[in-house]
Amino acid sequence: MKTNSLCFMILLLLRISHHARSEPIDSSNLPFLVSIWFNEKLHCGGIIYDSKHVITTTGCVQGIPPDLLIVLVKDMMFPYFNEMQYSVKSYVTHPSYRQIGMQGRSGSYTIDDIAVITLVNPFLLRHRLRPASFKQSGEGLTSLLNRRPYKYVGWTRPTYLTPQPLVLHVSNVTLDRHGKKEDTHYTAVLPDIYSCGRLRLTRCLENRGTPILAQTDSSNSEVIAILTDLSFIPSDAILGTFLKVRKYMTWIQQTIERNPSSSSFESIELE
Repeated sequence: MKTNSLCFMILLLLRISHHARSEPIDSSNLPFLVSIWFNEKLHCGGIIYDSKHVITTTGCVQGIPPDLLIVLVKDMMFPYFNEMQYSVKSYVTHPSYRQIGMQGRSGSYTIDDIAVITLVNPFLLRHRLRPASFKQSGEGLTSLLNRRPYKYVGWTRPTYLTPQPLVLHVSNVTLDRHGKKEDTHYTAVLPDIYSCGRLRLTRCLENRGTPILAQTDSSNSEVIAILTDLSFIPSDAILGTFLKVRKYMTWIQQTIERNPSSSSFESIELE
């Protein structure tokens, strides 16, 4: 038992060292990525599903009145221009959402942490702003076994600037399957630049809903998963848990087709 624990710790430390590098990326290279703001502060990330819907985590929106949320595209700094902000009409959270363990502690884990946001007005979709492509097959399993690096994209916030601008960074990460084969999660050690330290976990939580990407043969990126959980591991690095979006495509589509109007925020269970 001790040998297994030691091996696990060594693997984590190697993973941290291997993925310490990241680089800035222009938001125009990610036309499907949006930010979700609450009280004029970045609250979490989201993925454009279609012209009126955004995919994010339940933990991002739950308990917040929709009219207090703003979806921003492109410019990630206040003050922003009116045409770049979109008001939220409603959102639907997954009915089976729940959290196991204390947030930020080792072993913290959320179940079915996904939500669909509906906008008041549709996105003006174009080449520089378009829906994401979602990986919808199990083709990635072989790559996982071969420890192929994927891309993680998240925001960093320099501490020495006021107001502090948000900078998108992209990094290679290696995904590990979380639990059984049929489970809905991956885990990955996030690079040091996202490791906010034990006193800055709140800022790290701003990246909930940001994606893990796979490069396709056509040089386009497909969304594999979104960040839902963060836990501390040795050296103050962070272990991210990522929800496999493809496992929820049926729920997402049926939720959109139902288009609930009786409540601003609710949970929908499939029949």
